[in-house]
Amino acid sequence: MKRTESNGFIILVMVVALVVTFVAKVVGDFLEPPKQTPPPSVQTQSQAPTPAPGDTTSSQLDSAPVIPIAAFAAAGRTGVGVASASPEASSTPPPLDAVPATMEDTLFIGDSRTVGLSEYGGLDGADFFCTTGMNVFTARTDGADVYNVGWVTLSGLLSSKTYNKVYVMLGINEIGYPFESILGEYKALLEDIQTAQPNALIFVQANLHVTASRSYTDDVVNNPAIDSYNALLAEFADNKRIFYIDANEIFDDANGALDENKAGDSAHPLGANYQEWGQWIAQKTGQILAGGQ
Repeated sequence: MKRTESNGFIILVMVVALVVTFVAKVVGDFLEPPKQTPPPSVQTQSQAPTPAPGDTTSSQLDSAPVIPIAAFAAAGRTGVGVASASPEASSTPPPLDAVPATMEDTLFIGDSRTVGLSEYGGLDGADFFCTTGMNVFTARTDGADVYNVGWVTLSGLLSSKTYNKVYVMLGINEIGYPFESILGEYKALLEDIQTAQPNALIFVQANLHVTASRSYTDDVVNNPAIDSYNALLAEFADNKRIFYIDANEIFDDANGALDENKAGDSAHPLGANYQEWGQWIAQKTGQILAGGQ
C-alpha cells in the first residue's frame, strides 16, 4: 500500500513539473519583445552595377566605374529622399527644339560620376579632368590623366589649352565637412578657372542624389544634405558667365531620390544612363546659350 502511494506521489510531481514547464514557456514567448526589422539594405559601393530590366549593355556595365564615396566626419544629419530645393533647378527638361551645344573646347572637372560621364556619356571632343575620389580640397593640387594630354595638374591644363565651356561637379565626397569650408574651396576653384580662362562660360553642376535606401540609412551622404549643398552652389551662378544646372530632373524618382531603375549602385547611374546625361547636358547648354534658362 505504501509503495502504491509512493508511486502515485512521484507521478503527481512529474505532472506538476510538466505543467510548470509548459506555463513558463508560454509566458516567456508572450513577454519576449518582437524582433526588429532591419532597415532597407544599402548596396555597398564596391558592388558592380546591376543592369536595369531590359538593359542590353551588361558587358559595358561590367566595366563601368563604381567607386566608393568617402563619408567623412558625421554631420549629424538624418536622411530621407526629398525633391531638390535648389532655387535655380529647372522643373522640366530643356525643350526638344533647343539646339544641343557642341562639346569641342569643353572641360569637365569632377569625381567618379564624371569619370563615368567621360567613358559612357558620348561627349565627344571634351576634355575630362577627373579622378576617383576627387573633391574641392584636392582638385586644385592633385593631377589627373587627361586623354591626349597626359598626366597634368588643373592649373597646368588650364594654362596650356583654351576652353569656351567648363563644367564642375564636386561635393559628394566631402559632404560631411562644414559647408563653409567646402564652399570656400569651391569659390577658390571657380576663381582659378576664371583667371586662367576669362572667356569661358562656367557651368556649376548640382550633385546627383543617392537612392532612397542610401539616404534613409546614411547620416552623412543623404539627399537632404545634398539638397542643402546644391542650393548653396546655385548661389554661385550669375547667369552671365556662371550658370547652375541640375540633372537630377532626369535621374530622380517621384520622391526626389536617385531612381533605383537608373542606379548602378546607391550613388552612381547605370552605365547606360550616362549617355542620357550627356545628351541632357548638351541640350541644356544649348538652351542656355540660346538665351533660355
